[in-house]
Order: sequence, then structure tokens, then C-alpha cells
Amino acid sequence: MTSTMAKQRTLKFLIPCGEGSHEITVTLTPEGKVDIFSPCQLLPETARKLAGSDCLENLPEQFVYAFQDKLDSEEVVQVLAAIGEPAVEAIIEMLCEANRPSRRFYRLWLFDDFEFRDEPDLFEQREQLRETVVQALTAIGQPAIKPLIAALGIWEVQDIAVEVLAAIGEPAVAPLLAALENSYEFARSGAIRALARIGGKAWQDATAKLVAIGQPAVDPLIAALRDRDSQIRKTAIEALAAIGQPAV
Repeated sequence: MTSTMAKQRTLKFLIPCGEGSHEITVTLTPEGKVDIFSPCQLLPETARKLAGSDCLENLPEQFVYAFQDKLDSEEVVQVLAAIGEPAVEAIIEMLCEANRPSRRFYRLWLFDDFEFRDEPDLFEQREQLRETVVQALTAIGQPAIKPLIAALGIWEVQDIAVEVLAAIGEPAVAPLLAALENSYEFARSGAIRALARIGGKAWQDATAKLVAIGQPAVDPLIAALRDRDSQIRKTAIEALAAIGQPAV
């Protein structure tokens, strides 16, 4: 729903609140900022407690849980981008949590391509969902880097984190290089994949650091050899060759 103002749009979304749900109004300003209004804001604190209202505690995050009903909406991407870092944390949590209002989202995410063979509509829905998440996180940009780096070790999130960090590019390089020393092998493999996608000097620096790390870098590089992205496989081979004997 758009307002009559040409440069300011007003949208309405249904969000969970207490044991029920209600609409919130989201206004996108000409400056690219977002204002989120809940009717619970009009209630005195005592009345909110009696009603079991909890949406005001995490209003931006609650919007994230509601956005799956607008999977192909450009406006949703713009709202999430305007919310910024709180939206990143909420998206990551939504990807990981099965027992939240986003349970349908989680179920879609866990399906692999083979399981979608008889449900093409669900496959299309998941792809729309993935595109919305990637666009929103990429639009958030630099504020998304730190939480996405932390999420590289989470298997439900790593593919998205790699794609977005690679799209953000240069600002993500230094944190990704630091992540190569993460004690968790799966997180190191995510950093390798993202740096390989960025390529260029970022990958040259990564290779030098991986050589310096030595043996602990070998297993995540071997894991990268199974990646669907041929560029990642190629750069992993180069890094293993550069490491030399410990990789044999």
C-alpha cells in the first residue's frame, strides 16, 4: 500500500504480538530512512502488560519475521536496508530458529534441490526468499559485515553470508582475513569461499595468510574443492599448491 505522496511511501505489514498479531505501519522517507509505527505505542505501559504486548521490545526485528509474506517486494528490501544492523541479526536468527513465527521460512531453507523436485512452487518461493535476503543484506552493506563474519560458522547461514560478504567486497576483506584464523574449521572455510569470490588482491593476501597458517588451513581448503563455484575450486587448488607439503 503506497501513500498518495510521490516521494514517501507508507506500507502495512502484519506482525506477531503477544499471543496474536496486528498491523504495523512502515513509512519510507525520501531520505531513505524508515519509521515503524505500532498501535501498541499508543497504549499505556500497564495496558500493554495486561494485553501481553511484546512487539515494542524488538519492533524492527519483528518486521523481519513478518517480511516473508512479501517475498518479491522491493519495498521490503528497502525497509530492511533502512533498519540496518538490527535487521541483520534478526535475519540470521530467523534462518537458524525453527521455533519462531518464521518456522515456514526455516522449513523452506532446509530443503535441498532434490526435495523440491515435486514441489516447484516451493522451490520458486525459496529462491524468491533467498534473493530478498541477499538484496537486503547487501543493501545494508558495511554494518552487516561483523554479524555476517560471525555467522560464517553457522551452516544454515554460511552460503548467504559468503554471497553477501563477497558482494560487499573491499570493506569485508580485512575481517575475512582475520576470520581465516578462526578456531572453527567450518567458519574458516566460509572465509575462504568469500575471499575466493572477491578475488584479486584479496585472494592474494588470503593465500599468503593461508600459507602462513599452514596445516590448519588445509582441511577448509579441501572442503572448498567441493564448492559449486568453479572460481572457488580453482583458487582453493592454487592455495593448496602454495601451502605445499602440509597439504599433501
